[in-house]
Amino acid sequence: MQTDDIASAAAESAGPTQRADLVVVARAVAETTYGPSLVGMALLVGLPVLLFGLAAVADSYPSWLGWAGAAIGAVTAAMAVGIFLWPPVAPGALLYGVLGSIVAQLWLVGAGVAMLRRSARPVVPSS
Repeated sequence: MQTDDIASAAAESAGPTQRADLVVVARAVAETTYGPSLVGMALLVGLPVLLFGLAAVADSYPSWLGWAGAAIGAVTAAMAVGIFLWPPVAPGALLYGVLGSIVAQLWLVGAGVAMLRRSARPVVPSS
């Protein structure tokens, strides 16, 4: 039997007092994982994309690609910090579902394609 099945069976067979206790425990678990996941979004998604974007601007990659990455990273990091400090500032689905899971990942794919295309060009030595 899976852990989720055991938990579901326990919740279904629990009395009203025990269900209230289960809700309190579930909320406590949600609260303790809330902060670390937002810090992870800021440090593992927002900051690297911001820094990669700025590095792309400083190098010979298309400037629009670099500035787009810098903006995506800055918005992701700022939103994660904002939600951590003041949760009603934005819905978590926007941060986790759109920015972190789709937009930042698409930018990383685009940056990877730009890197591959650049690596395929012949190197011209500087004089």
